[in-house]
Amino acid sequence: MEQIKTMQISKPLPHEGQMEVLRNLKRFNVVANGRRWGKSKLAILLSINSLLRGHHVGYFVPSFTFADDIWSEMKDRLEPFMVGKNETTKSFNTRSGGHFKIWSLENKMAGRSRKYHRVIVDEASFNKTLLQQWEQAIRPTLADYKGDAHFLSSPVFGTDFHELHQNSERYDNWSSFNMPTHTNPYISKEELVLIESQTDPYTFAQEYLAKFIRLKGKPFVYTFNRDKHIKLFRPIDKNRPLHLSFDFNVNPMTCIVAQHSENHSYIQVLDEFRESNSNIFDLCRKIKIKYGDYFLYVTGDPAGLSRSSLSENMNHYIVIRNELGLSDSQLHVRSSHEYLKNSFVLINSLFSRHPNIYINPECRHLIKDLEMVQVLEDYQIDKKDKELSHLLDCLRYYLETYFMSFLKIRF
Repeated sequence: MEQIKTMQISKPLPHEGQMEVLRNLKRFNVVANGRRWGKSKLAILLSINSLLRGHHVGYFVPSFTFADDIWSEMKDRLEPFMVGKNETTKSFNTRSGGHFKIWSLENKMAGRSRKYHRVIVDEASFNKTLLQQWEQAIRPTLADYKGDAHFLSSPVFGTDFHELHQNSERYDNWSSFNMPTHTNPYISKEELVLIESQTDPYTFAQEYLAKFIRLKGKPFVYTFNRDKHIKLFRPIDKNRPLHLSFDFNVNPMTCIVAQHSENHSYIQVLDEFRESNSNIFDLCRKIKIKYGDYFLYVTGDPAGLSRSSLSENMNHYIVIRNELGLSDSQLHVRSSHEYLKNSFVLINSLFSRHPNIYINPECRHLIKDLEMVQVLEDYQIDKKDKELSHLLDCLRYYLETYFMSFLKIRF
């Protein structure tokens, strides 16, 4: 053992928030943590402490895409201590007699028939079959050595990780923790204040305060407030461009008309078009009659870029450009859809934090969408009511095109 002690083994130095967890560990531990709290460093420390005692450690991740950073850091810290390293299986033995292996939970039998003193389950919220795999494959690996287990992840309501987090209320040998980002002293308070000012309240509570937030069944734009946001902030500024944002359906075909200042000090939706049993040609003619004298920019659903959307040599945006007499530089269409979680955070951040974002009271279909359209699991939009969500989509595309820089974080 003297030889082992003289080796240069570099263990992470735990900060005070991590020390609080370490001081209160039981046999089974579930740590819900805020972003940048340092869960991976804690997981590495727990792994190294066990390996130094000659123990066997199983490290479980949702898929091997989550394993690269952990594997690299374990090698950097323990290289002199390793024997029999295997890059393919992401495993090694140690000079103390220990063993370390990373498992992907994409393999439903991951860990089965192995014996471990310690199990780490990282990014546990991302595994939708965690309870089943825990009970059927992982938990039995701890029986021989009466080993311990540590589940670490950011909190997501309704997941198997959330279910395990509640075990501390049921069993004496389970411990649960909620560790907000601010318990990491290396993250500045000023930075967290800035992030909070550019993030919607629910997302900040989940991602930084480490709270389990139930979103399903709430309005997708839960920060919309009729008293605050329904008004015409100012008449159309004829010196500023108007922005058209389209969503393409036969029934209905929709578009909003919006305007914002150059420095984004105000954002307002001025008008909406919702045409039943229509087509893009008819919609463009109506827009041209009403707004043909204004300088226009166009954005909307990226699916409209597909040449198969109308014909082999035509797509919706080519029609819009031709019918409205625009140049290519007036088309500001994103090449792909934004991840819906980013869209959810963006639109709710703007409606909760931006001081001047308004909807014309005459945009009744958009207002109905803002109040009625609900969010599902994984931030999906509930589209079971075919009459709803089309104007909301127009608004999302507009905000995604011009205001993504408002967000301090993206997912």
